[in-house]
Amino acid sequence: MKRYTNTLNEEIERMKSLFTEERMFGNLITEDVNGDPIASYTEILTSNDFSTADAKATEPIYSREFKPYNIVKIKQKLTSTDGEELFEDDFEFNRASLKFSIKLKENAQKVVDTWSGYIEFNYTDNKDKPATLTIQSGDGFTLDSNKANGKGADAFKTQFAEAVKSEWFNSKSGTNPEFSTKKDAGDVKQQRKDDVNATRKEINRSKDECRDFVKDMYKQVRQGKTKEEFQKEDIQGIQFCMNSFYTTFEKEGLFRKGDEIRIMYKTLGIRPTEKMIELGAGKDDEEITGDTFDDAKAEAGVEGERYVVKDQNGTKVAIVRKVGANKFNFRSKVNIPLVDKNDKGNIKFRKEYVSSIYKELNIDPNKQRIIIQKAVETDKMDVGTFVLTNVEK
Repeated sequence: MKRYTNTLNEEIERMKSLFTEERMFGNLITEDVNGDPIASYTEILTSNDFSTADAKATEPIYSREFKPYNIVKIKQKLTSTDGEELFEDDFEFNRASLKFSIKLKENAQKVVDTWSGYIEFNYTDNKDKPATLTIQSGDGFTLDSNKANGKGADAFKTQFAEAVKSEWFNSKSGTNPEFSTKKDAGDVKQQRKDDVNATRKEINRSKDECRDFVKDMYKQVRQGKTKEEFQKEDIQGIQFCMNSFYTTFEKEGLFRKGDEIRIMYKTLGIRPTEKMIELGAGKDDEEITGDTFDDAKAEAGVEGERYVVKDQNGTKVAIVRKVGANKFNFRSKVNIPLVDKNDKGNIKFRKEYVSSIYKELNIDPNKQRIIIQKAVETDKMDVGTFVLTNVEK
């Protein structure tokens, strides 16, 4: 009888042991649980305006749209190494936004042990097709559990706070137009003073700095950038560099017969000096020297409209769209050589198509002339940008 009593007592003790701190749901705990539940992470994200379509998903993704954002950096990402723009000519960046997404993953102990972040930008490519640019962690921002300083929600919060400060989400790199305290306002005022002093230094460059600066400015003009898109100090910098070192640059062969400078000067609205004209910067085979840009007088076409250019036989040869007050994008039909590539330095439309383009856009050649700023061949089509100059009488 005693043997049965001991057996019963042993069974009771065994059952009690199942509910001790060392055991959970009948399974012995042999390792520590390291991490925080997903609720700790979602609280951080939702308090910063991130949301998810399915909070109960195995690997929920929380996202937020950022607008404004750094358009300059996105355009750089969407420009190939040879300067070709991979987005549609008239894509409206100001209406787009950056989507910042964060994926969370739980382990078997129901704690988050992995997180990762990435940025997405939806746009229309240069073939008029919808596309998405994906920017992974490590490219200007870091949000990766493998690179965090520790584990858990605190480590995530620290990394997350730095990620959202990335230049990708600033409309202008290094600035923040929003401030809420007098101290912040004072800091911004001082920053503006520092910027003015820095601008003076940027305008007055050395010869080597000027050489690189002029090359970069010319490249941007060739890619279709207009006067309104440049900063005032950029134009002042060109004037300083060219007044100081033009003769040296010309002797070094930096320019091809002055055509590059002529186009850049016309775009920026700068008149060449007599010395520059003498060296070739003001010469123009089309006899339009002395032209000046005046967007108010660029009357050809209606902004936003597409124009179909046909040759004398009625065959479609190109499509032109007016995308600004004085900015036009063009694209030839497949296998139509619209641009004269034999005339080095001064890019022109081929003679057999020039009159058709002027006619379709209702341009009076006695009052306005076309200047091509950029022209590339892609997928057997000539694609580029041009502006109009006004002929002075």
